[in-house]
Amino acid sequence: MPSSSGVFSDIEEALVSWSVKLASGQATERDYEDFHQWRASNPAHEQAWQKLQALEANLVNMPETAKTLAINTLDAASRQHAVHHGRRKALKLLGIGLVLVTSGACFLNDHGPWALETEYAVPIGKKMQLDLADGTRLMLNTNTRIKVYYSLLKREIVLTSGEIYIATGSDSEGPWAHRSFWVQTPNASLEALGTQFTVDQNKQRTRLHVIESAVAIHGAQTLNVHAGESYDIYAANQDPIKTADTHFDPTGWMDGVLVAKGMRLDNFASELSRYQAVHIQMDSEVAAMTVSGVFQLNQQYPAVHALRAVARSLPIKISQFSATQLQIEKK
Repeated sequence: MPSSSGVFSDIEEALVSWSVKLASGQATERDYEDFHQWRASNPAHEQAWQKLQALEANLVNMPETAKTLAINTLDAASRQHAVHHGRRKALKLLGIGLVLVTSGACFLNDHGPWALETEYAVPIGKKMQLDLADGTRLMLNTNTRIKVYYSLLKREIVLTSGEIYIATGSDSEGPWAHRSFWVQTPNASLEALGTQFTVDQNKQRTRLHVIESAVAIHGAQTLNVHAGESYDIYAANQDPIKTADTHFDPTGWMDGVLVAKGMRLDNFASELSRYQAVHIQMDSEVAAMTVSGVFQLNQQYPAVHALRAVARSLPIKISQFSATQLQIEKK
């Protein structure tokens, strides 16, 4: 972390010394107290510390092969120059090298040919299929919004709302052979472990369903979710809750159908409202009635179509007051 004058300042040299001492594994409680006092004694000390933290964070995020090469190169160079040119010039070389390596990696990360940042949105009642450059296949369900961030170091999907299916690509043409693959939602941080899975995001929770291989939920603790398992996540600092909804097929939408198996009518109606902009009112005496069947979602009015089909087998009456309002009541 060289100064603008090209020579290591006393603050920078002191900071490197502190960093070495605290990382040695032999620092005492008194050492930490003295370090905190040093930071608090001068705003320039704290500013220098924050800059060093940012550089170290960039180094941590580098691919392991590049990070090892950079550290070994800088270490060898600093030891060689320490012998011939003294400690101050060695520290200067180490600081300059770290800046060049980390800033260069950050630039390539954001601006290399592998960089991708795109936003996709699907309206109510529609679906979208995407094939990304790394071989990943995506399918976006109704009323879904995502952002795709691909960089030198990782692949990331940010799911703002809605539902997605992901089959992760091998990334064989990627700059580092295989970048990690993440899905971020308002409630969860998910890492794909070479897999197929769906993620459903509503206002309250994230629901993960794994179809093949495994996905890691990162939070207070890391939980690996395997094929056939589903979990609800309400907050990153809360334990995920395993679900076993045998009344509903979480992958049916991919084939354009809603598959219900003894599903409560109120839950059935709520699921249908995702595919048509309609408010469904329901009498309490019919809410617990159960629905079974396979219902087509590729209709102009899928909610109306499905509910009218249900009304032929259940003692209910469907009334439509407008294009956006339905009433379900007992016959």
